[in-house]
Amino acid sequence: MRKNPLDSSRGEVKNAQEKVEQVFEEKGVSRGGEQYLRVPDARDLIEELKEAGCAVVGIGGVELTEEETRPLMDTTADFSKDPEDTWQGYVFDCAWQARAFVDTLPDWDTIYVTLAALSREEWEEYGGPEGQDR
Repeated sequence: MRKNPLDSSRGEVKNAQEKVEQVFEEKGVSRGGEQYLRVPDARDLIEELKEAGCAVVGIGGVELTEEETRPLMDTTADFSKDPEDTWQGYVFDCAWQARAFVDTLPDWDTIYVTLAALSREEWEEYGGPEGQDR
């Protein structure tokens, strides 16, 4: 059985971005201080983050060749809407948008993406609605 790098029960990961970074270390490519995943791996990570209760709030894409890292403006998206929903609703909405966006990207060997994510604690700290059923 494959070990899930997002399993927070191990106590190794403190926030959503650290979870993302752990997966990037295992499957990603590092270039210029940034970590990138191929599109199929990003699809898997979006689902794993959703199951772990983390919201994917942004995606940035690049074309990686041996010579250069070229940002691709049409492969960048921000899903960090105003947090008017419950936490679970926010996670599912962000995951749906992220998955739909990634599904539009070409699955070429040179296209890579990076993901930005929030944990529930980060969401509450940065504007999650007070007093709602989270």
